[in-house]
Amino acid sequence: MFGIFNQYSFITFAILLLAAVGFFAWKILPWRMFAVLMVVLLIALTAFQYYSSAKINSLETAEELDEVFMSGNPVILYLYSDY
Repeated sequence: MFGIFNQYSFITFAILLLAAVGFFAWKILPWRMFAVLMVVLLIALTAFQYYSSAKINSLETAEELDEVFMSGNPVILYLYSDY
């Protein structure tokens, strides 16, 4: 299920979740419990985003690129140019 969310749609999902939980909790809970719930939920969503995000490795030299290609592991090559 989590495979359908990319990093930007997860942020949208998190904002909608915070809004929905906040709306319903605001009606039911006292304001201090509401504040604690929102902080805990925000921390949990932030931690999930941080730990599930991809760690981007950039290569600066041709030698580093050669080492990656010769490692024997599959490689996804993404080229970016400002031009």
